[in-house]
Amino acid sequence: MATRSAKEVELLGNGAGWSAEFWLKVTRAVAAAGGTVEDVSRVATKPEGEDVIRQIAGLIVPTTAIESVSDSEIIPFTVNYRQSQRAAIAAGNFSSKNDYYDELKWKDWTAPDGTEDHFPSSGKVEMEAIIVAPGRWISSPEAEAEIVRRGLTPATSPESIAYAKAHQGRFGEPIVGLGSVVVDPYGDRGVVMLWSRGGLGPRYLGLPWYDERQWDPHCRFLGVRKKQSSDA
Repeated sequence: MATRSAKEVELLGNGAGWSAEFWLKVTRAVAAAGGTVEDVSRVATKPEGEDVIRQIAGLIVPTTAIESVSDSEIIPFTVNYRQSQRAAIAAGNFSSKNDYYDELKWKDWTAPDGTEDHFPSSGKVEMEAIIVAPGRWISSPEAEAEIVRRGLTPATSPESIAYAKAHQGRFGEPIVGLGSVVVDPYGDRGVVMLWSRGGLGPRYLGLPWYDERQWDPHCRFLGVRKKQSSDA
């Protein structure tokens, strides 16, 4: 049986008096948004619910400031187009990941004949990434437009995971790759999220929902392009 930390015990004890009121407010908000019992059940019992719960926790816990990231900072990394999804995730040194990464097929990782779990092309490609930090509540299409406006493309799942391997200390607040969308068994569309709160602690590979949501001001988005040649 897993043991609880002192912080978890403290929260459980102090929350006994107001937990029912908190839950009532949550259910009212879900109902007002058009949600159902099934939606709440999925968050509570299914693997994808872990992403939602982590995001709620990130909104509840106050932060002193949103780390500033310049849109002009160019971050080099390499995508290995011969590597399988499973191998790429293992090389990314994640502490944990959403369980659906083992179950779902992303089109970016499937060979044209559908027989192998590989990138869609071969060889290694030198890439450049820029972290786009809008610093405001923003929808997925709006974030994609921000990325394109900078002459970049939203990072796909292979690019996001390759970036995670190359720059393991650059997570900070959530970094989202909007370039690949996968549909889970419940019909929800998910995208890649790299996360380790404040740049510290466990490194998590998440699968938050793409549709009908607003990303909070802490979220950043990975824009990429092929490395620009320095030759004249």
